[in-house]
Amino acid sequence: LLTGTAYQHPVVRFGLKYKNMVTAKKVTVITKDDGTLATRCILRVYDHEQEITLPGHHVGIVYAALAASTVCYFLHTPFASIVKGLESFVPVSGRFELCSLQGGRGTMVNDACNANPESMKAALHAVHTMKSPQKIAVLGDMLELGTKQYFWHRHVGRELIKTRSISQLVLVGQLARAIGP
Repeated sequence: LLTGTAYQHPVVRFGLKYKNMVTAKKVTVITKDDGTLATRCILRVYDHEQEITLPGHHVGIVYAALAASTVCYFLHTPFASIVKGLESFVPVSGRFELCSLQGGRGTMVNDACNANPESMKAALHAVHTMKSPQKIAVLGDMLELGTKQYFWHRHVGRELIKTRSISQLVLVGQLARAIGP
């Protein structure tokens, strides 16, 4: 849409494919010394490259880091400052927040803050990779999806096929019913 206007804006591709100008490669989930999960990858921003560690093991954090790195690059932020900022990032409450249950009975993942189809699918996959004897997903309505809201909820439901370690599903809300079987 921007190419047809008088405003000249560079097109920058970012993502996990190597052909992008800003990318992450060798993305792996690690367990830190304190027992928390993190994501390690090699961040490449044009000609600069460095291994970084991001909080959590949600693929959304990688895409957010790539988007932030792209913006910082165009604001002429030094690469070392980009890396330092990404590695010191503290996730916001409600965005793939790991909460310990009382008495060591397990871990709850709170990913309810501004959920969307992609973040919900990524959260399901992240929970699927967690080591836990029982996994229960409580999914609610995703709002502001426009006229295709039921389509997007069903789309999330189809992703459950790939996350079979989630043993129970609780759906909350009218739209969330489209997620279920």
